[in-house]
Parts: sequence; C-alpha cells; structure tokens
Amino acid sequence: MPKYTTKKAAAAKRRQKTVTKSISRDKRVLKHWAASGTERDFQRLRAAATKFKDKAPDYVLPGVMEQLENINRRRLVEAIHADGNTSNDNNFFTNALAWLSHIMPTKGWSWATDLTKNSMMGHKGDAMTEQDEDYAKLIDATYRDDRPEYMEHWQRLVQYDSNYLSVWQNRDGHVYIACRGTKMDLRDLIEDMEIMFTGDVAVDEIRDELQRILKDVSPDVIVDAGAHSLGTTLLLKAYDSTPSIKNRIRRTFLYNPAASAISDAEGVGNVTEKFEKDNTMRYFVNLSDPISVGMLGTDGPVNAVFRTGSPLHPMTNHGIASWYPGTYDQLHKIQMDLENTDANPFTGVPGQLATSAVDPSGARFTINFGEDDWLNDFETGIGGIGAEFVEQFNVPPVMRPARKAGPGQMGTQHPGFIHHMETGDL
Repeated sequence: MPKYTTKKAAAAKRRQKTVTKSISRDKRVLKHWAASGTERDFQRLRAAATKFKDKAPDYVLPGVMEQLENINRRRLVEAIHADGNTSNDNNFFTNALAWLSHIMPTKGWSWATDLTKNSMMGHKGDAMTEQDEDYAKLIDATYRDDRPEYMEHWQRLVQYDSNYLSVWQNRDGHVYIACRGTKMDLRDLIEDMEIMFTGDVAVDEIRDELQRILKDVSPDVIVDAGAHSLGTTLLLKAYDSTPSIKNRIRRTFLYNPAASAISDAEGVGNVTEKFEKDNTMRYFVNLSDPISVGMLGTDGPVNAVFRTGSPLHPMTNHGIASWYPGTYDQLHKIQMDLENTDANPFTGVPGQLATSAVDPSGARFTINFGEDDWLNDFETGIGGIGAEFVEQFNVPPVMRPARKAGPGQMGTQHPGFIHHMETGDL
C-alpha cells in the first residue's frame, strides 16, 4: 500500500525542519553562545519559556521546556553538552531551544539574535596571545620535579622555588609568578575536596611566599602572576585575604579555574568568582572541563578565553598543556645544577630582584634552530676542507674542521668552535 501524507502534516514537517535548522548544530558554537549570556539574558530566556510552553509543538518535549524555565548559564552549557548527537532526531534540547528562539520576541536582544546568526558562521573560538601561551608553558614547567632553569626566553629564579610556586624573569626584567595545580598527593587532594564543598581552601598556603617575593621586587619591575586548577584558588585566596598582594601584580592569568557547582548551588560560591568583574584577571575556561563547570552559574568573567574541548576527554581539557601549541617535550629548556641561594643570580644581592634584564651578558641566550642536528652536519661537511684552503683563507683555529676519524677511532672536536657558536662570538 502506498503511503500518503496530508497537506497539514507535510506543512508541519516543513516548519519543524525550518525551525530546527535555524540555529547551529555545532556544540562548540552553542557553548560559546551560552557562555556569553548575562544574568539578564537568562532571566528573559526563562520568562519566554514560561510564557510560550503551552504553545510548544509535539517535537518539543514538556520536560525540556521545564529545563528551559529553570535555565542558567551552567545548566545551559551542560544541557548542550549532553544533548543527543549530530542527528536532529534526538537533539531534543537543541530542537526546543531552536523553537523557543523562533517564537519569542528578540528585537533589540543581541544575545538572542546571535543564536540564529551563529548558524551561518563557522566556529572561530577565542583568541590566545603569545603571552597567554608563554605563561601556560611556565606553569607546566612549575609542575615538574626537575624544573628547568631556562624555559625559552625565561630564567627561573631558583631561590624562590616552593611546593607550589616558581618565579621566572625574562630579558626585559619582567617577573612572572607561576603557581601549579594538583599533583597526585594527599595534601593536594584534600584541598581539592575542600574546594568541591566550600569553593575555597581553609589554609592560606602561598600568601607568605608571595609577600616575600614581592618585597624583593623593585617597584619599577612589572610583575604578572598565573595559576592552574587548584593553584587558581590558592592564588585568589591570597588576593582575598591580603589585597596588597593583588594590587602589586599587574595582571593575573587563571587557567582552568577551580570552581565547584556544588558550592555554587548551595549559595556558598567560589573564591575564583569574586574577581571575575576585574578586567586585570584573565580567565581561561574550557567548556568541557568538569573542574571549571562551576564558573558558569553567574554572569561570568569580563576578561575570558573560552574553549570547547572534546567531550570524550574531559581531563585532557583540564590539562595546562591544552593552552599552548605542541608538547612540553618540544619546548626549548635548559637544565642546570644551580645552587638554591638567597642571592639574586645576576645582581648577587641577597633578597633583591634585578631591575635590568635577566643575564645582561646574553651568554646563555642562543638562537635555537631546532633539533635537526645542523651543527654536526656542518662540522661533518667542512671536515673535508684541505690544508691548502685553511692556509689560503687564513681560517682561524676555532673554525678549523674536526679531524676525520679513522676506523675504530673517535673524531676530535673543537671546543673553541662550539663555545663561540653558543656565545655568538663568531
């Protein structure tokens, strides 16, 4: 028997298709849109859901409309994250959101109109600067048991090392205080549990260390600070208890800030939310990160970078390495055995950070051309230069090639040549 569809049913199907396709199905786009809403936007969205719920068509489920009546920032991101798949058939929440956005008045309401505009635009994400990435790298180095003395163009000031903190200084004399997050030890895990239930920690772990560091810094030195995960709570705990610490720091960079949805729901709040209206505090939030989900119940930070990440790898989304390109092993690092003293490694003055650039001689800062074995190839290449060439062009000893090794022998190297290559004296 042939199947027939009435004109009325066919028209309803066409309307459903038009409505459900009026907003993006890309969860990255929808999550970014959800995170950008203000409390006033969510009030209007909840009011619209209450007003129009009785007019909802069959494909909009009553339970989903009830969700929209009680929606807030965090719940909206979570609902989008959990909704169906790429097929329209079981994207019940997205379909209801599309229908509501289609029927409610949106004139003069930019957040609501952005929802339909985003369906015509590709996902762009939020911009990261090189400074953002550099600071994430330095925090990653601070996690390490074997923290490098040099990380790209930054030197670690070893006398300020502690369990959670490392202090780094670049050639312009700028200072960056890095605070790591959770390691798999009992102390850190207990503090994580405190944050889960209270949104804060009881002990002001790093306040005294920060005061000591800032006391040593000359007033004309620029100081930034950054932290990851648990470290964001420790850093902001110190800011909250001692405002003079925050006042001395120019900008603060908070990667995957620790925020508990439990403490937020109970009205306790999170210490990481106290500073979100301060433009000098830069938040880096991954919308698929379960540790930062508590940040999404309020208006949100005024200075923020949002990423969506992968719903299949929530803890990868939480890693500090997700905020810079490549891997930690690929970063240019120098490991040395430096004595941890109270004196500044460059000025030699105990308890005083240099106001000039790190390592004024520049001897330790070399150009890195990557791990392509260029130097060995170069020495091998010039190994065939004859004595006549050396004498004719008066090649200095430090530039003369290594003697080729015979069978079973090791070739001789020229330490002077290597030294001059590293220090830039050639």
